[in-house]
Amino acid sequence: MDWLKARSPHGDHFHNVRLQEQSLMVAYKPTHAQTLRLQYTGQSGAQGVEGAPAKRSLQLHYVLSFGAHGAHSF
Repeated sequence: MDWLKARSPHGDHFHNVRLQEQSLMVAYKPTHAQTLRLQYTGQSGAQGVEGAPAKRSLQLHYVLSFGAHGAHSF
């Protein structure tokens, strides 16, 4: 769980900004070069945030790594 507490400029003064975010991630690694990751993020308690992004997001990532390393060379 993450919290943001800041001051945002608004004209000639500042407003208090608060945001709370929770995140959950599950990763599956079928080989050393591939990763499939599912991540859920939810935001709550947004105060003073103008044009705040989506309150919930679900993301699916596929990561493929290329190149030689210590285990083998190409």
